[in-house]
Amino acid sequence: MSSEAKNKIAVVLHPFVPQKSLPLLVNWIDEYKIKVIITPNRKTVMGDYRSPDYSRGHVITVNGTLNPFAFTITFVHEVAHLIVWLKHRGKVLSHGVEWKNDFKELMKPLLLQEIFPEDVSSALQKYLRNPAASSCYDIALTKTLARYNKRETLHLEDIIEGSEFIAHDGRAYIKGKKLRKRYVCMNVSTKSAYLFSPVAEIKMIK
Repeated sequence: MSSEAKNKIAVVLHPFVPQKSLPLLVNWIDEYKIKVIITPNRKTVMGDYRSPDYSRGHVITVNGTLNPFAFTITFVHEVAHLIVWLKHRGKVLSHGVEWKNDFKELMKPLLLQEIFPEDVSSALQKYLRNPAASSCYDIALTKTLARYNKRETLHLEDIIEGSEFIAHDGRAYIKGKKLRKRYVCMNVSTKSAYLFSPVAEIKMIK
């Protein structure tokens, strides 16, 4: 890829990631010939990776509504999937030990370059001890990243039991008790029970 082409990619990515991360991210895009798609907000996924088929190369999508630090972590998460696919062609678990190890290795240079604020870096390093399928499963990291959102973020664990709220599906629920890691919440219309993550983003009903 020419330097001009790399510059064009950097210009497109610039609004979405920390500036210091651009050279590394652009190099990955060049090295692995990644098509990056920046999407509108998706409620149930922050990013995904699609392996090559007969009509395309590697494709990574990331929600454009994420703050720069969450966007970068999500992008690295998906690059790790790409590398696992190159090594194993789908013969290992999506978020198994192979993915965990590659994700950790990819994050090292970003941490060394001090791309992230101190609080995000600290939470991220703790998360990297045993990274999960999504950073949103790590409460400490999710809440730390939320401090850098452009809009104020309210999580389910921030409200008291019995409160009524609107979930990502646009429906109203009542917060119930916590069972192990998730809260049991009742759908106001159907009276059915659903499990919610403590860091599910919600809106209060006024």
